[in-house]
Amino acid sequence: MGIIRLLLALSVLVDHSGSIFGLSFVGGEIAVQSFYIISGFYMSLILNEKYTGVNGSYKLFLSNRLLRLFPTYWLVLFLIMLSSLFFCFYSNFERFGSFKFFVEYFNEINFFSFCYLIFTNLFLVGQDLVMFLGLNTETGALYFTENFRQTNPELYQFLLVPQAWTVALEIMFYSIAPFILKQNYKIIIFLMIGSLALRILLLSKGLNYDPWTYRFFPTELVFFLTGNLSYRLYKIIES
Repeated sequence: MGIIRLLLALSVLVDHSGSIFGLSFVGGEIAVQSFYIISGFYMSLILNEKYTGVNGSYKLFLSNRLLRLFPTYWLVLFLIMLSSLFFCFYSNFERFGSFKFFVEYFNEINFFSFCYLIFTNLFLVGQDLVMFLGLNTETGALYFTENFRQTNPELYQFLLVPQAWTVALEIMFYSIAPFILKQNYKIIIFLMIGSLALRILLLSKGLNYDPWTYRFFPTELVFFLTGNLSYRLYKIIES
């Protein structure tokens, strides 16, 4: 599993930076959705084999998941902020690094929009929603958009660690995992069909592009649940 995860991570890296020795692997979208499947498998495993009995509390499961995520994320966030401050002082405040868009649009963002962007940068929650929002520079308010590429500015540019949006989806999955992953397999299949049906509906409406193809949690749920079915199959084979 470790080798598979390494190859998937390289696929994401290559998708952002270009091929490595001519290799492009499986592509960013497939790699991200493969990680969702792996996450569904591992969450199913630990919920059924670790978080049971006295350890089966929702609070314990969720807090442990967040404790695995936030220290690493906050370290990266701190280093990015530190480097941005260095650019500010070194360039005599002509360059602002990752703070660029906050500085450039500071007077065009209202209080609530600013608070949302600060909150999602600090706590990850809601970073996936950034891909479905735009900033109205006249009112300072955020608004829903079908295509964030057609907004100016593109709101994801306010994310100091933009790659972390996938972790926001993971957190959403963690928040519901204890309630669904132990359910009867018929319920899991029903949810998968619902997720797939919604994906087909969106595709029929012409929403066949980023962010709808792999950032919209309801349609990505099918991949997490595929991991759950994989775990169930694994237990059958193991027995």
